[in-house]
Amino acid sequence: MAGDTESFTFTVMPFYLAEISPINLRGSIGVFSSLCRALGSLIAHILGFAFFYSQTKWPIQLSLTACFAVINLILFPFCPESPRWLFITQNRREDGIKALQLLRGHDTDISAEIEEMKAEYLKSIQVSGNQTIDTLQILKFKRPEWKMALILGSVVQMGIQFSGFSSVMMYTTDIYESAGLGMREIAYATVGLSSLNVVMTGVSVSCL
Repeated sequence: MAGDTESFTFTVMPFYLAEISPINLRGSIGVFSSLCRALGSLIAHILGFAFFYSQTKWPIQLSLTACFAVINLILFPFCPESPRWLFITQNRREDGIKALQLLRGHDTDISAEIEEMKAEYLKSIQVSGNQTIDTLQILKFKRPEWKMALILGSVVQMGIQFSGFSSVMMYTTDIYESAGLGMREIAYATVGLSSLNVVMTGVSVSCL
């Protein structure tokens, strides 16, 4: 259950936020999810101080993951469907407009966003010829207009993995132990690393 929730958080949620966001805020809101994850990690490490030296209390903090997973699974069905997915991909224009109005508020003028979605729909028809595009077609780079976006996205993701960030965060304790730090120093160093992650993520958000 926690794994399903985390998969949704890291994969579906950024796309969902990008699709429901106004076009002028799309980048900032998409990166804001990364800031929230960094803050969550920092809070978890700070809370870990209360259980770090106890052999019996650490399951309490671990169980908090299940609590948040249950809350997410309960709330997921109440999330409005993506207006862009309804309007552009599914060609369900009325449903897309209703979803957009629900997200923006019934007193908000959404005519500009509707026109923007219409233009994107027409562009998608020109590109795909009203055909469904599957993952295999994308991976084969059959259409040159996708190449640059796919290459840039792939390079960024590979750069993140090759940077070693994930390994450092996963094996922080082992790394600090091999450096000769004691358990208390490891705890403070871990919180310091998470704090640095929050600061740099915040800098990235402010630059967008």
